[in-house]
Amino acid sequence: MGPERLGTGGVFLSLKGRSRLLFIVLAVGAVAVLASWWLVEQAGKEVTLTVDDTRVEVKTYSRTIEDLLVEQGVEVGALDLVAPARTTPLADGMAVKVVHAFPVRLLADGREWTVRTLPDSVAGLLGREQVKLAPLDRVDPDPGAQVEPGMEIKVTRVTQERLQVEEEIPLTVRREEDPTLERGLQVVRQSGKPGLRQKIIEVTYEDGKEVSRQVIADEVVRPAREKVVAVGTMRLAARGGENLRFSRALVVTATAYSGGGVTATGVVPQRGTVAVDPKVVPMGQRVYVEGYGYGVAADVGSAIQGQRIDVYFPDPKQATRWGVRRVKMYVLE
Repeated sequence: MGPERLGTGGVFLSLKGRSRLLFIVLAVGAVAVLASWWLVEQAGKEVTLTVDDTRVEVKTYSRTIEDLLVEQGVEVGALDLVAPARTTPLADGMAVKVVHAFPVRLLADGREWTVRTLPDSVAGLLGREQVKLAPLDRVDPDPGAQVEPGMEIKVTRVTQERLQVEEEIPLTVRREEDPTLERGLQVVRQSGKPGLRQKIIEVTYEDGKEVSRQVIADEVVRPAREKVVAVGTMRLAARGGENLRFSRALVVTATAYSGGGVTATGVVPQRGTVAVDPKVVPMGQRVYVEGYGYGVAADVGSAIQGQRIDVYFPDPKQATRWGVRRVKMYVLE
């Protein structure tokens, strides 16, 4: 017999059989993969979940990190940190970290406000809040410190300015005893003059209020000139051929008067009656007036104040001739 030949129908049957077999193999493989995946899912995943400072080991069947957080009741806000990202699929052995933002109080430029932040430095937080610091500004706590929940951060604006001021240097007075000058009299031997100094002062302000002043430069522009005064010590003077012993001498402005009536001490005025200021010369005190002679303080006058006296003349013409004079008056012992 010759070889058996197959018809065209036999060939087609053979191809169909092979396709069916391939489909069956693929289907069985897919089922195996799905079964394996299902078994893994059913077995669950061991993950480490850290929320702020709390760390727990969790067995979960969640597919993503977000599902895990929902499952564990962990609320997450827009400013909170989740790592890895929430949409990341969970894998066995994965570590998930959640850090919640916390409130911090800021005080700067006359404002007070509260912000929520993740852990950061004080300087970093101020930078995010657009609080710019000048070189002299003071921050409490220190900018390098780490922010903590409930912390209060205060920025004090510090500014400085320099002022140039001039100050008078008071003159000094030196008194020298002079035995040739009557006691009670003083003569300026050298006139004094105040000096001048120039200072540069650094003024510091905190939030606009002055808190300190510091002299950073001090220069004497003109030194003060000392005043020298001669102080009389002589207590004995020769006048009219007589030696006068006196307790003090005064240079006074002397006028003259005349007329009747009685004096403030109740006596009738006569030559030798002198009107004085009782605060300068007490009533009843014996005096000697140059150009007039001896007298007694026995009267007063509304215009007689300080170192002014009024000498009495019985004759109005004599009083007129006397006029007004600057003379020495000696208060006798």
